[in-house]
Amino acid sequence: MPPVLMQSTGFLLGRAAAVARDDFRARLTTHGINAKHYTVLCYLAERGPQSQTAIGSALALDRTTMVLLIDELEKIDAVERGHDANNRRAYLVDVTPAGRKLLTRLVRAATSSDRAIQSALNDKEAAQLHALLLRLVGA
Repeated sequence: MPPVLMQSTGFLLGRAAAVARDDFRARLTTHGINAKHYTVLCYLAERGPQSQTAIGSALALDRTTMVLLIDELEKIDAVERGHDANNRRAYLVDVTPAGRKLLTRLVRAATSSDRAIQSALNDKEAAQLHALLLRLVGA
C-alpha cells in the first residue's frame, strides 16, 4: 500500500469499514438476511410496532426500499403487518416470534463479526475504538 494512503485517516477508515462490512455481510447471508433487514429488525425489536413510513424515516430508507424490505421479511415470517387501530389506512409492522428468534441468532452473528474484526486489538483497545467511532458518527 502506498505510504501516503496509510497516512490518511479517511482511507484507513474506509478500508476498515470494507473489511467489517464484508465480514458482517457474509455472516448475515448465512441466515438469508442482509444488513438492511437486520437494521429494520433491530429497530422494530427496540421500538415496537411502527408504520413503514416511521421506520423508513428513522432509518433513512426510501418508501420503495421499505416496502421491499418489509415484503422480504414478511416472506420469511420475521415481521407481520397489522392494521393501526388509530388509522385504518395505515399498517403497523412488528417482529414475529420467529423474527425474534432469528434476531437472536443475528445478534450472535454480529457479535462474532465484531470480535473477528477486532481480533488484533486487546479488550481496552477494542472499547476505545468503539468509543471513538461513536464520537465520530455523533452518537
